[in-house]
Amino acid sequence: MTKEIYCRALLLLPVAHSYGHIMLVNNLFVGTTTVCLTKFTPTAFLETIQKYQITVCPLVPHLVKFLNDTPLLKEYNITSVKAVMSGAAPIDTDTINNFEKKTGIPLTRAYGMTETYNAVTRTRPPPDDNRTTVGKVTPYTEVKVINDGGELVCEGEEGELCVRGPGMMLGYANNQTDTSATLDSEGWIHTGDIGYYDQQDFLYTTDRRKDIIKVKAYPVSPHELEEIVKQYEGVSDVAVVGVKHQRLGEAPKAFVVFKPNAKVTAAQIQSHVEDRVASYKQLAGGVKFVDVIPRNPTGKILKKQLKECDLDSEFSV
Repeated sequence: MTKEIYCRALLLLPVAHSYGHIMLVNNLFVGTTTVCLTKFTPTAFLETIQKYQITVCPLVPHLVKFLNDTPLLKEYNITSVKAVMSGAAPIDTDTINNFEKKTGIPLTRAYGMTETYNAVTRTRPPPDDNRTTVGKVTPYTEVKVINDGGELVCEGEEGELCVRGPGMMLGYANNQTDTSATLDSEGWIHTGDIGYYDQQDFLYTTDRRKDIIKVKAYPVSPHELEEIVKQYEGVSDVAVVGVKHQRLGEAPKAFVVFKPNAKVTAAQIQSHVEDRVASYKQLAGGVKFVDVIPRNPTGKILKKQLKECDLDSEFSV
């Protein structure tokens, strides 16, 4: 990224999170003017970009989606923005394409976690960009993909991502149990993320190990089902979690937010999924329409909260 692009950055990410903190430190290191927005509102966000002629903006996926959907965008001039980065949570290809088509701004992605601090991988701007990948491994960082037995897997084969390099955590404070479970004797951090390499050394992430749904012992990827549901016209947002099922043990259930004025039924969503997946991957846990998908400040879906909270009182329409 050139000096011309990286001259005025907008920071609205929480600096207590590694993504926000590394962006702040990086800006200070290279001498980037940084405008901090302490609280997000649609108007304040767009006004700040216009007023300070922001050139680069690190975001999270739900803010990228906000820019895709908001009618307020027509009221502000954001042509000063030359680059947008998305991190902290997965972002789907349609959201990327819609954003770039609507704004004309290239969107790059990065993969990392609090335990690794810095970005583990990063994508390049178009035309070198591959929309379905999280990019290639950053310098001085190693990423390996292993199976349940700890052995390296082949290209194209999914496994757990393990990361090693400078800047990684030394352990969890006062928690040797979790440290031993995450950080091995050779310095590899076992991320709990599932992914794979392709033949060009691009890395792909497909799910979180703890989020995988076991339907009659068959593994089902919530991410795969979420991508399918998002393709249905009228769907604005979705999260899929595993719920207890008397016959299957566990079954996928979709929590769906529909677009304003959209008329979508649970049967339509289920039929849409049934036509595209194997029988054991179908939404046997049902479909529930909600006002909002609960997320943390950096945009990650709070799937545990979806499972445990009384959605009728807190999230449902």
